[in-house]
Amino acid sequence: MAIKIPTRNYLTFSELQERWQCSENDLRYAIISGAVKPSIRLIGKHKILSWEIDAFGDWVASDYAPGDSGYTLEVDARGWQYLQDPIQTESFDCEFRFAADDWDAEKGELPFAIWRKLNGTVNIGKIKESAVFLLEEIARYEAKYGNEAEYQKPAKPLATRERDTLLTIIAILCKDAKVPFEKPAKAAGMIQSTAATMGLSIGETTIEGHLKKIPDALATRMR
Repeated sequence: MAIKIPTRNYLTFSELQERWQCSENDLRYAIISGAVKPSIRLIGKHKILSWEIDAFGDWVASDYAPGDSGYTLEVDARGWQYLQDPIQTESFDCEFRFAADDWDAEKGELPFAIWRKLNGTVNIGKIKESAVFLLEEIARYEAKYGNEAEYQKPAKPLATRERDTLLTIIAILCKDAKVPFEKPAKAAGMIQSTAATMGLSIGETTIEGHLKKIPDALATRMR
């Protein structure tokens, strides 16, 4: 019996790795670099943080104590929180000490985003166990890097039939231009000279090597 299951709004580490067809270390590095941010659901009260710039110009977190009350503000976390400010500890591991309700959480004495101090650190091992990647975060990353990732895929090598077809076309063009492809060394020099007039640099030996493949390619067409 088919049962309708509620639609999830997140994926786990392994599910995202399968979706993106990447290695575990690649996904780990995306997290370490801050390019993709996992989310965690906090339970119980957590300290609220404010930020100030120290003498070295770095942001430093401190517990937010409103007014002169002298107490640290703690609130219950609600909903998913984005893990923030990864600290790389190993080649493919890091630690998180903070989370915020906004992806691009700004820092300041009174930040608009609510920064929370985690009760302990979260490394990638814990992320694999209990963190998730919200679908809106996945969509954001794919919109930004999807085309680039597609562009960086290695080119598919030519199949034998495609290569033979291209060599046949080259032979036809050589014949029409009266370039003796049957004599690869001589033809290579002529082609290199023509390429130079077009501002192109191609090694004569490289050209000759391709021309030497033409007879076999033509033979496949003449069978």
